[in-house]
Amino acid sequence: MEQTAAALTAALAATLVAQTPPVTPSPDEVAEVFEAPWDFLMDPANHRRDSLDYQGQTRWFWAMPWRERYIWGATAGIVAASEADDSVPLPSALVAWTVHV
Repeated sequence: MEQTAAALTAALAATLVAQTPPVTPSPDEVAEVFEAPWDFLMDPANHRRDSLDYQGQTRWFWAMPWRERYIWGATAGIVAASEADDSVPLPSALVAWTVHV
């Protein structure tokens, strides 16, 4: 479970599928949809804590840079929290997205 800065609590639910289902993200919220390898996401060596200064305060968040992508915030936090959870099944990839900010 991961609690976001907006006080939402979320957990990763993963399953094995034969092929990636069609995804229709909201163009107002999602800039791009992509897949990242599960093994990469579950490796703690790829998890890092990044920060930025916002309105005079330092905000810390999880990040997982992968190729030219930057998986961060709630998405990265949910994945990092799931890494140690043995009940999460092991797919080959996770569909992720980048968000407009």
